[in-house]
Amino acid sequence: MPGDTITYRRTELYEQVWAALLLTGALAVSLASPVSGAVLGQEVGSWAVFAPDITFDSASTTLSKVLHLDPTSSIYLFREGTGPPKRIVLNGVRNIDRVDVSSATGLIAVDFSWWVEGQNTAGYAVVVVDTTGVEIGRFAKAHRSRWSPDGSRLALWFATARVEAYPSPDSVGVWDAASRHLRSFRVRPYDIGWLTRDVVLLDGWTKKMDALNIRSGAVYPGTFRGTLASPDTVFSLSDRYESGVQAWDERSHSEMTIRIEALLEGGDLRAYPEPFWIPDSSSRHLLCVPACLYRDSTGRGKRPPFDCNVYVIDPKAGVVLRKMPGKGIGVTADKRGIVTLRGRTIRFVRLVED
Repeated sequence: MPGDTITYRRTELYEQVWAALLLTGALAVSLASPVSGAVLGQEVGSWAVFAPDITFDSASTTLSKVLHLDPTSSIYLFREGTGPPKRIVLNGVRNIDRVDVSSATGLIAVDFSWWVEGQNTAGYAVVVVDTTGVEIGRFAKAHRSRWSPDGSRLALWFATARVEAYPSPDSVGVWDAASRHLRSFRVRPYDIGWLTRDVVLLDGWTKKMDALNIRSGAVYPGTFRGTLASPDTVFSLSDRYESGVQAWDERSHSEMTIRIEALLEGGDLRAYPEPFWIPDSSSRHLLCVPACLYRDSTGRGKRPPFDCNVYVIDPKAGVVLRKMPGKGIGVTADKRGIVTLRGRTIRFVRLVED
């Protein structure tokens, strides 16, 4: 609807409001010239990429609904203080499941799926593109992807879809962003993550997961319970098919989900938007969690039905270090900040000082 506005706000520094011109229900793209992945490695904190139809609260609110974005085969690049988001159309991409940006190169990994007519099952793939939409790589049968902590490598989980059942694991691949070489490993976990830039965690849905050294190809028994390890490897998060998102203390190999959620004032850990570890240089185990508390099931209350905040938690001390109002949409490209939404106000919040 003409006249709608999107507000971009940087924490306590400045605010800019831009008119979002709508053409046939979609935002007109009027950003500055696109940046290449090579340049983005030097300024990754100022932008973020999101899929418009991924939900970010329990009411299934999406960016496409709030900001009137066309979700068809598209992701959107938001740059701090520059106006409407830039639409990136992805050829042959349908239902987008997850988007992740390399903190080193600015390349964007997109996990997507589609329904295979007549087979009663789904197809899966991962595509890697730059910020102009140019396709760098495409990986058929890859169900999930994760960038390494330094953003130089992309781990890929390959599996075969099954009718009315969880996919059957096939292998794990590691794609090098510099050489664009894919190396495959004959391991069959149900999920993957990174411990270090050279070690991939393999979740076989057992109590403790294995670890794959990608330099030697060796697999050895690990002690970790989650695939998303904190930078100091003291804590981790897991997201399993039946259990959902769980938090773990790797010192005692015990679950601490209840303790973490108690700090969220009634909110819970969710897969989307995903909690993430902040790459700070001091504690190296601070957790950023977007969470929403459902307030009023009757709909008659004067306040909004959801109270959404972003929390920065120190799990070792068991305290909330920072609480920010708004719906957390996702992490910035350099993993050092978060993007929030309040009404139609987009806000970039820095969590780590440069």
